[in-house]
Amino acid sequence: MFKDYSFWAIQVIMVALRKAGQRGAVALEIDDLLVAIIVADQGGAAQAIFDEPSQGARSTPLNPPRRFLAPEVAGDLLAQIESLRTKSEPIANNPELPISEGLKRTLSAASSLREEMHRKKVEPLHLLAAALEDESSTAAQIFYRAGVTRDSVLKALKEEAAFRERPLIAAGTRDTAAVPAYSS
Repeated sequence: MFKDYSFWAIQVIMVALRKAGQRGAVALEIDDLLVAIIVADQGGAAQAIFDEPSQGARSTPLNPPRRFLAPEVAGDLLAQIESLRTKSEPIANNPELPISEGLKRTLSAASSLREEMHRKKVEPLHLLAAALEDESSTAAQIFYRAGVTRDSVLKALKEEAAFRERPLIAAGTRDTAAVPAYSS
């Protein structure tokens, strides 16, 4: 199911599973995904997954995605969402936690968005854009009230794609004054 997901998107799914288990969920929901996106965006995926203090996902030598949410916005979103979530007795890690129908639609929409944008892998922002389509999600409503909309996420995805497609050094930008003259 997740073969077309980037390393970062898989981390988001793993954090969602972990957070769902911590709140005693019977199924993985869209709100779990949105909490996981916030945590991963702020560099806390490794700590959330492994329950140990660390530098988080951003310490990996791989190129992590740029932070989408400002830290203060992320903190506010997380606090609001967590205060409204139903909590039960925590469940031990369960990689077999069922996926709700709403989240299945979100994951499918994220894959479709990846295809539309001609990307090789589903990235966390694809997941976020797809999750924000679900108007029944309490967490999605909180994102909207904070000004984080599907359109703003799509804009960020397009900017990121344009940034990745630009060469590091464009033709005609060579500074010939900085090139030493060699003579024999």
